[in-house]
Amino acid sequence: MKILIASKPGSHADLAVQYGLMLAKESKADLTFVHVIRRPDERESGNQYLKELQAAAKKIGVDAERLLRVGHASEQIIHLAYEEEFDLIVLGEGSKESLLRRQIAPTNEKVVANAPCPVLIIKMAANRAESFLVLHSGQEGLGTIERFLQYTGKLLRKNSRVTLLHVMSQMGASYRVEDWELRAEAKDLIKAKTLEGLWLNEGMEALEQGRKVKVIPKIRHGLVIDEILKEVEQGDYDMVVLGSHRKGGWTEFLVDNIAKQIISRVNQPVLVVHGESVFERKSD
Repeated sequence: MKILIASKPGSHADLAVQYGLMLAKESKADLTFVHVIRRPDERESGNQYLKELQAAAKKIGVDAERLLRVGHASEQIIHLAYEEEFDLIVLGEGSKESLLRRQIAPTNEKVVANAPCPVLIIKMAANRAESFLVLHSGQEGLGTIERFLQYTGKLLRKNSRVTLLHVMSQMGASYRVEDWELRAEAKDLIKAKTLEGLWLNEGMEALEQGRKVKVIPKIRHGLVIDEILKEVEQGDYDMVVLGSHRKGGWTEFLVDNIAKQIISRVNQPVLVVHGESVFERKSD
């Protein structure tokens, strides 16, 4: 696995560096630090900062490359991810101003929406992820799970606990959905082989066969964002995994509304996996 940590001096970025180093060490990944400066006269301080990051990595036994780029942070990070075919980008949460507005930071939003690989946003100091909440979006859910495994499957270990959550909303339900389904538990939908049950079963099989982990299927009923936030609050999860479907013109994609709200409103690390491939890669 190839990990790119995009960082700049500051508390949010420091958390991303700490978490990224932990992932790189435990997964034996190839690690690269990138720091983006706006002006050429910042090269000296930028290089010094990168040397400090590299030294911190070496101190815990991780070899890391360092790259200094000049320009807009989001553009440089995205271009680098394409050029070097990284499997994962790790970012800090963003500025305090964005937190007050309960919005995803502008640089993060552009990277999440346009990067060719999954993006992990670190919100607070966190331990190694053992319990994962994987959000199943329905028809596109299996593709998201497959790309999660393809790029970042090494995040899962045999003792990882995975909950696969699908939210059924009465407002968005098909006319083919019967009333009992809008109250049923996951096991009942899977047993009856309803559409949602088939989706969950496919997702479970992909996760269990891909990384040999135990998966618990779960259904919640209600408004999608509200139910996801309730599950995150009530469950003991170390990481939230979600798919984001690209929107916007060909020159710039935007994060879809559900993904954007989840990213900005949960406190756990959030791993965003796009709903469609950008380039093909052999899985581990």
